[in-house]
Amino acid sequence: MDMSSSMCSTCLGRMQGSGDRLFDPIVEAIEVNVATDMWETMGGPATISAVSTGKKRILVVSVTPLVHWQVEAFLNQLNGAE
Repeated sequence: MDMSSSMCSTCLGRMQGSGDRLFDPIVEAIEVNVATDMWETMGGPATISAVSTGKKRILVVSVTPLVHWQVEAFLNQLNGAE
C-alpha cells in the first residue's frame, strides 16, 4: 500500500487552545468518519497524531494520498470552508 506522510494544517490554524489534547475530538472524528478501516486504532496501517509546537498545531497523517484528500475535505466540511 502506498502510504505517504504529511503535515496537515488545513483548517486548524484558527483553532484556539494549547496542547495536543485539543486534537483528540478531531482525530476521533476523522477516524470514525474518513476511511474508517484504514486507521491503526481500527486495525489498519494508517496513523494520525497531533503535534503542538509553540503556537502551531499540526496533524501528522500517514495514509494513502486518496485518504489524505478525504481528510482534507472532511476538515474543510467541519470548518465550513468547502
